[in-house]
Amino acid sequence: MRDLIKLEKTKEKIIKSQIEYLNSDNSYGHQNKDVLNNLDNSKLYRTDIDGSIVVKIKNNKFKIETCSP
Repeated sequence: MRDLIKLEKTKEKIIKSQIEYLNSDNSYGHQNKDVLNNLDNSKLYRTDIDGSIVVKIKNNKFKIETCSP
């Protein structure tokens, strides 16, 4: 169960990063404040800052790695 919770948190982090990118020039209105507020304490990963973002999953555990641009 913990692994599923961790995986969900990782997905939330990735989604928040995508939402914030969309906010920069977003004509679709995807910047729902409730969603962003729910993700306030999440670690953000951005390809323009962090470079490549890799999520590795093994034995129901995951690890996020970045490679600077």
